[in-house]
Amino acid sequence: MNHRVHGGDLQQVQKHYPDAPQPWIDLSTGINPHSWPWREKISSAELEQAVRRLPGQADMVFCRDACADYLGVGAEKIILTPGSQAAIELLPRCFETNRKVIVPGPTYSEHLRSWSAAGFQVETKPYDWDGLTGLPGGSILVLTHPNNPDGQTFDTEKLYQLSMRHIERGGMVIVDEAFADIDPALSLLTFPLSDGLVVLRSAGKFSGLAGLRLGTVVTSGTVSQRLNNLCQLWEISTLTLRVFGHFYRDLSWISAMREQLAGEMRRLQELLEKYGYSITGSTSLYCLTEAEDAAGKAGKLAQAGIYVRTFPDHPSWLRFGVPGSEEAWNRLAQQLRG
Repeated sequence: MNHRVHGGDLQQVQKHYPDAPQPWIDLSTGINPHSWPWREKISSAELEQAVRRLPGQADMVFCRDACADYLGVGAEKIILTPGSQAAIELLPRCFETNRKVIVPGPTYSEHLRSWSAAGFQVETKPYDWDGLTGLPGGSILVLTHPNNPDGQTFDTEKLYQLSMRHIERGGMVIVDEAFADIDPALSLLTFPLSDGLVVLRSAGKFSGLAGLRLGTVVTSGTVSQRLNNLCQLWEISTLTLRVFGHFYRDLSWISAMREQLAGEMRRLQELLEKYGYSITGSTSLYCLTEAEDAAGKAGKLAQAGIYVRTFPDHPSWLRFGVPGSEEAWNRLAQQLRG
């Protein structure tokens, strides 16, 4: 099995640093460290039933309708998948391989890998406005927005208008909005949905419940029909459907968490800049930095039980997630001081 490099592989890192202090602080992902408190929000009786039975249509509708209301789209345009990665793997099977695919980057590597593995001709372009202009007619644009790992965004209205022009020329636009929950204004779902537009969302990152695995595809037309046909029976657990069905209805928690994370990211950037890291981009869930001897710095942090994201193709980059407790903040500050 080929090892695909991503953040969050803490068990693998621990093997290389067996003497690091416990508990480890995992800052390698963009997952919210302040998880939605599902055990407090949902009755124990409902949770007990959820882990005992197979998912039914009522569970799917409960979750889908909540997600649709949260995103402001019709429920008929929602397809739920067992994580957004599952959707990334399935979407190439919804198109003929004679279409060219454009992936602006550097970006989340699984898009390039999935389309290439499916037999498509994939062209990478710079992640800037010039890279989005002059797209070949009929091509498929796959854009991560906000971008991962640097958090870069475009003016949403201009991006939507560009997408509509590309669709009018026979193209398709697939936008991975895995981190758009931090700010609804970043989403193309604030505009009318076209048949040529596909939007991916991830339930687990902002909620901090990534292990439950739920993704959302918002689309219509032929792509919706083909993707629905590829979905498997019972592939999303009852527990996942019930938990996120409640999560998407907890708008007060969602609003408060957006403010909290924005403040914590400001604190993180100030801390990193104080100790010589150059901030190259961020969302409120992760911060990309450049530093001399980044690999050495990551190794020293790992020796102290702090795991940050490195990038073999960009050796000067380090990405930091938000610490989840004051103890974690203090340990990080202590190690950055050296």
